[in-house]
Amino acid sequence: MAETVSGPPPAEPGEVGPYALVVVLTCKRGRVDEVTELFLQQIDAVRAEPANVDYHLHRDRSAPDVLVFYESYRGAEGFEHHMARDNIQVLLSVLPDLLEKEPEMRFLQMLSDRDRRAT
Repeated sequence: MAETVSGPPPAEPGEVGPYALVVVLTCKRGRVDEVTELFLQQIDAVRAEPANVDYHLHRDRSAPDVLVFYESYRGAEGFEHHMARDNIQVLLSVLPDLLEKEPEMRFLQMLSDRDRRAT
């Protein structure tokens, strides 16, 4: 269960913006707090990675056993480096006992201008 992709899809030629993905984690009943704590313990280390742009953990409001990460990196290589880190590999190794199913990873291509803010 720890390895859900063989490698990230490459960025499109000329693509701008960060290399982003959403990861959906469906926790086993009664295990969401444990999974939440495990990931929260990694937040500072991941955000300190040189290629990390965003790393945010969310809980699905309509499905409390579902956690969703939004992550972005400076290029696919940054994501690959993140996944290869020892702390992430250890975390991934304990997930099979805590999750109902494989993590769902959706790799995103930014279409909007990152610097624009709604007023």
